[in-house]
Amino acid sequence: MCEHDPSFTETDCLYSPSHWSVDGKTPKEVIDRFIAVLFASQARVKSITPSVWRTISMGAEESSYLSLKDGISSLEDSSTKKTPAHDRLRIPPTEGSRSDVAPLLEPLLEDRITVASVGYKLASPNRPLSALVYDVAGYIEKILSLFPNTGRIVVGGHSAGAHLAFKCISHLQYIRACRLAHLEKSRNFKIAQKGRTYYHLHRLPCALIKSPRITGLALVAGIFDLTELSETVIGMPIGMTAADAAESSCRAEEYSEGELEVLILVGECDTPRFRSQAADLHEQLRARKIKSQRVELPNEDHYSLIEGFAQETRKQTKLLRKFCSIQSL
Repeated sequence: MCEHDPSFTETDCLYSPSHWSVDGKTPKEVIDRFIAVLFASQARVKSITPSVWRTISMGAEESSYLSLKDGISSLEDSSTKKTPAHDRLRIPPTEGSRSDVAPLLEPLLEDRITVASVGYKLASPNRPLSALVYDVAGYIEKILSLFPNTGRIVVGGHSAGAHLAFKCISHLQYIRACRLAHLEKSRNFKIAQKGRTYYHLHRLPCALIKSPRITGLALVAGIFDLTELSETVIGMPIGMTAADAAESSCRAEEYSEGELEVLILVGECDTPRFRSQAADLHEQLRARKIKSQRVELPNEDHYSLIEGFAQETRKQTKLLRKFCSIQSL
C-alpha cells in the first residue's frame, strides 16, 4: 500500500512522481507549486524578445496545435533562408498542453534558439499509445517540412513527453528508411479490435538510416519501460493492455550507432522507478555504442527538475544549454 494515499497500490506509488517530493510536501502541494511555477514561467517566456509566436493547426483534433517561438527574427524568415549562426530548432513534445514545458523553453529562447512546442490529445480507451505516437510523429514531420533549411534539430520532453520523444523519432527514422528503400510510404497497419484502432509500428531488421537533421534527444525525468503500467492507476483509465505496454516501451535497439546523441536527466529524489529506468536506458544505449549522457541531479525531484530550468544557475539548465550548443556545431 502507498504511504501517501491508501487508495494507491505500491506500484501505483512508484509511478506517481507527486508522491516523491524533495522537501516532504504532499502530492497536492507538489502539484499546486508546479502549476504556479508554470504560470510564472509562461509569462516570462511571452516577454522574451526578439520573438514571434505563431500557432499552427496540426490536425483535426482541437488540442493538435503547434506553438512556435523564434528567438532569431521571424518565423517566416527562418523557414525560408538559412541562418548559420542559429541553425537550430528544438521540439519538446508536451504532455497534452503545449504550455507545460515553459520552464524548459526559457534557456533556449535566451540563447536565441527557435523552439516548437507540440500539443496533442492524450491516450484513452479508444486511443492507444501507438496511435498517439503515430500522430505526434506526423506532427514532427510536418515541422520538418515547415522549416526545410533548419539543419540541426533536438527533440525532447519531460515525463511522458520524454517517452513520446523517444518513440516518435524512432518511428520517423523507420519510415524514412522505408521510403529510401522504396518500400510502401508507410508500413503502419491500422487494425480494428474491440472498437479501438491499433497502429503497429513495424521496424526494419537492418540498421536505420540516420536523419542528418535530427541530431539529439533530450529526455527529462522520463518513463521508458511501460510493462508495469497496465495494472496501475495510470494504465487502467486509458485501457492500456499488457500488449500496448510492451509495444510502446522504449528499447535501445530502436536506434543505431551514431544515429544521434542522447541526454538523460533525472532527479535524485524522483521515484525509484524513474531513476532506475533512466539508468537502464542509458546503459542499453551505451551498449549499442550510442552516445548517451545520464545525469542524476542532487536535491531534485520530478517536478523541481523541470521548474529549475527557469533559473540559469541551476545545473540542469547548464546541461541543457551545453547539450543544445554541442548539437548546433
